[in-house]
Amino acid sequence: KELSDSIEDGWRTLNSEMAEAIDFVNSTFRDSDDFDTMENLGFAMKRGPAGTNGGSDLLFFDSRADLYDAFKNKGVKLESGMRYAKFDTFILQKGDSKFLDCSANDSGLIDEILDFYMALPQRESKQQRKKKTKAEWQRILNRESKAVFPKNSVLIPRAIRSTGRIHFSNKPIFVSTNLFVCTPEDKKTAVLLSSWMTTIFYQLICEVSSKDNEGMRKMEGADIEKTFIPDFSKINDAFYDVILEEVDNITFLDLRNIQIRHIDKIWAKVLFGQNADSILEEATRLLSFVVARRNP
Repeated sequence: KELSDSIEDGWRTLNSEMAEAIDFVNSTFRDSDDFDTMENLGFAMKRGPAGTNGGSDLLFFDSRADLYDAFKNKGVKLESGMRYAKFDTFILQKGDSKFLDCSANDSGLIDEILDFYMALPQRESKQQRKKKTKAEWQRILNRESKAVFPKNSVLIPRAIRSTGRIHFSNKPIFVSTNLFVCTPEDKKTAVLLSSWMTTIFYQLICEVSSKDNEGMRKMEGADIEKTFIPDFSKINDAFYDVILEEVDNITFLDLRNIQIRHIDKIWAKVLFGQNADSILEEATRLLSFVVARRNP
């Protein structure tokens, strides 16, 4: 299905600014030989699985203080986890949470943890937890402990409001259902993909490809797969070196107060040459309009 069709399906009302933004995305990216959809370019992507079957406060072990405090001095080994989509760091040396990987811990300790967890009172703010047996919790732990994503993964939030977050993970990481994960075949591709996704251009593509849920921009896997990505095979190593030097400086766009950053200028120059400034300014103008429209 053409992106233009899916865009129009996703918006029940269309004002002149949104129509203008859609035209810009189609003419600049869809109709260009230098871009294609994530799907057509063959990027493997899946939704983070951790918490699908419940037990997020067991898996993301430090999210519940009474559980974490009971075992933090007992030698429990915890790995990097990403539970929410609110972390403000582009390059992830760690996640926003500590994940309980049962394969890294002694079975006796895991058994003790499960007994303790099952005896904890239900949190008032949590939806009533369906009762599970110890064997069921063990199976969930076993399954989720195998679902680690490798280093050089790109993490894409399912929903954002006012910050254009994208993450590049420098180490293996466990990821919740709040994010999608793309696993490029090498670091170079992962750096190019993730840095592109932070740009004004890609954030505009997402705005016109997503659904507005009471001010929140929501995208499912099918929406992300239809977004436009540069054909990285046409990008030379010299440009990659420039991007690599800049990644430590990448900060996320504040969509309520959009400021052109150096990473935006780098991508604009390599993709649009002499027209870089004018196309970047137009993308910035349109992004400001469509974000204001959903009033995050």
